[in-house]
Amino acid sequence: MLILVISEDDTINLDILTECQRDGAAGAYAAAMAGYLGWLASQYEAMRETLSEKVTEYRAKAAAELGAAHPRTPGIVADLYAGWEFFLNFAAETGAIG
Repeated sequence: MLILVISEDDTINLDILTECQRDGAAGAYAAAMAGYLGWLASQYEAMRETLSEKVTEYRAKAAAELGAAHPRTPGIVADLYAGWEFFLNFAAETGAIG
């Protein structure tokens, strides 16, 4: 579990939040996740080879940046970052982003 602290000074754009909630209710995020999982499955063997290397690299970077954080935090951050990187590759390959 990764805990993110949001303070009263942090701003949340309620118009954008509402739009995102509508997209979620309409199934946009479920469809994107289904596409991502299908893409991951089609590349499973190739990704397995690089995933542990990426996570190890990102864990070391996170540990250096986070300092005295909980000992599990760098691993959590590394896993999330690797997943995000794979998702961005999926989004670029499918034309969702440029």
